[in-house]
Amino acid sequence: MGGRTYLNENGQKVPDTSTVPAWIYKDHPDSVMKNFSGEYQWQLDFTDKLIQKKSTEFIEKTVHHFSNRYPGKILGFAVGLQEEHEIKYGQTGYQWRDYKESTQQDFAKKYGEPQPVINYNNNIEIGSQKAEPLLHAHKEYRENRLRDATCLYSKAIQRKGALAIGYFAETFTSHDAIYTTGVVEKLAGCIDIAVIDFNFYDGYKLLPDADVLPTLANYMGSLGYKQIMVGAYAEVWERQKKTHELIPVINRSISQSLSQPNVIGFEVGGFQRQATEGQSATVDTEKLRAISVKPATTRPNVDQKRIKIGILGSTTNFY
Repeated sequence: MGGRTYLNENGQKVPDTSTVPAWIYKDHPDSVMKNFSGEYQWQLDFTDKLIQKKSTEFIEKTVHHFSNRYPGKILGFAVGLQEEHEIKYGQTGYQWRDYKESTQQDFAKKYGEPQPVINYNNNIEIGSQKAEPLLHAHKEYRENRLRDATCLYSKAIQRKGALAIGYFAETFTSHDAIYTTGVVEKLAGCIDIAVIDFNFYDGYKLLPDADVLPTLANYMGSLGYKQIMVGAYAEVWERQKKTHELIPVINRSISQSLSQPNVIGFEVGGFQRQATEGQSATVDTEKLRAISVKPATTRPNVDQKRIKIGILGSTTNFY
């Protein structure tokens, strides 16, 4: 559903092609998102009625097929809404979406103004401040649209007797998620298993911090998610040929996370060997075998008295 880059049988990117069927772009251009410059994107509008109908039908058939083919072997099915196939709002070169006509009209109907545009990032380095109009309203609007679509597709999975999985990627890193973090707080009632990941990178430098994933897992539990998985990703370290330094950190991070009562498992990613540009790579199984997780033998009593921590934040700047 996200318009992901299409790879051929040799793992090479096919230019000007996505995983979305070509007939949708041809026959239903109004069902595709636009960026704030008015350019069509590969991504489909997940609030569009046609897209919802076709996507729901596809999900139900897919879940039915694979559940019957691999009975008892599938943990759940993940909802894929973005180009990254994860639950967050995407962007391409700071070109936010969706700004197509129907979305603009819907926003204006609710708030009496056009959608604001973030297009002043270059001013940050010279220190000039520029407040974005309707910042809080716009974030809330985007989050609610994302929540509604995610819940719709989760129900399609659940109707077929399967568990719905939600991926929350890089939730608190400034580069990936400053604009829709609040949606994490709105999906505990729709999603059966929440996966939250970290790539040990802060957008500027490598960050070998084993405490981030356990903290994120604890946060998800406090929001009401009953089943949680943590994801440890190494792609940035792999590109710099430093994955061997990260593996001990991953082991500690996952082990700490698994000590929490709601954490049921983990995933790892980004262990591909380096390949030529534009071509997928094979997985480095030797590095995968180095992942040695030792979960705590005893878990804390969830009924014990807890310390309450209050955090004061502002939704008018960073969320």
